[in-house]
Amino acid sequence: NEGNSKVVPADEEITIVVDASHGGNDPGAKSPDDKYTESKLSLEIARKIKELAQDYHVKVIMTRDNDEFPGGAITKEEALRKRVDITNKIKPAAFISIHLNAASPNNEYTTESGIEAYVSNKRNDDEGKQLASVILQGLSAVYTTKQELKYRTQAGVWVLDKNNCPSILLECGFINNTADITFITDKVNQEKIARKILEAIVKFRAKNFEMAIGNTVIDTAPSEIQKKYIPINK
Repeated sequence: NEGNSKVVPADEEITIVVDASHGGNDPGAKSPDDKYTESKLSLEIARKIKELAQDYHVKVIMTRDNDEFPGGAITKEEALRKRVDITNKIKPAAFISIHLNAASPNNEYTTESGIEAYVSNKRNDDEGKQLASVILQGLSAVYTTKQELKYRTQAGVWVLDKNNCPSILLECGFINNTADITFITDKVNQEKIARKILEAIVKFRAKNFEMAIGNTVIDTAPSEIQKKYIPINK
């Protein structure tokens, strides 16, 4: 019944940045059979979010809408800076970077499964944590999710640490898990993911607006964010 859920748009237009990860000469993680790359799948999901966004009164700015690096960048490092430059210039309500995970260093199949969200531990981004929690709760209705928010240690994540708006990195399953890749490559499921993300954006924005004007609302974020420090396998 998820596909028949009623669309509830935002009262006012919400602008967000959706980042299709990698691109250019950086394919990101690959499936063990080399059939899928993180770069292409993240772009498919980002495009689906943009395609459906108007239903929710959301305006989506994509950091890239083709196979190239964002903003004409040449290197991976420059591409990361461009992503942040684009976002901080726009000053959106939120930044969401779409990725796929990979648990095996030898590009073998894994039993690790599920959708995860990373937030920054290098800056105070409580709204980013709240947004991540709302998105994970929504996505749990369509696929396995890991509800605890995750952090990258040591070097951090540039697009999370340097953006000025609520920012999350969403790992939409494991590219080297058979069940995950079967789910994520299905166009129907890509739409389910996109709609749950957009629904979460509307709920998150409405919640923060009500808090700003002093109304009592139900906090959708966990009372305590569990910090689990694990590296992103890139």
